[in-house]
Amino acid sequence: MSSHPAGLNLWWTQNDGMGGHVFLGPLQLAQLGEEMLAQGMTWRGLEPGQMLSVAEIDEALAAASPVPQTLADHALWRDWLDFLEGAAEHGGIIAG
Repeated sequence: MSSHPAGLNLWWTQNDGMGGHVFLGPLQLAQLGEEMLAQGMTWRGLEPGQMLSVAEIDEALAAASPVPQTLADHALWRDWLDFLEGAAEHGGIIAG
């Protein structure tokens, strides 16, 4: 994941307007990206306007462990995995 000075908004592709959105600040982006790499999760950096397909998300989730290896904030990791699981069920992710 790329680091953005102001952070990054992510939405599920099929977003109902009530859920399926997360804002990640630069520190969270860096921490989650480091954890994903440590767990061997295939991931390309996201920039505003890019999309991740369900297949890409499923591939990343297949490698994920619910226990973080590098991230001290276990709640952030669990929330991130929950967001990814939801995105896999709702058409992918759009970065904004």
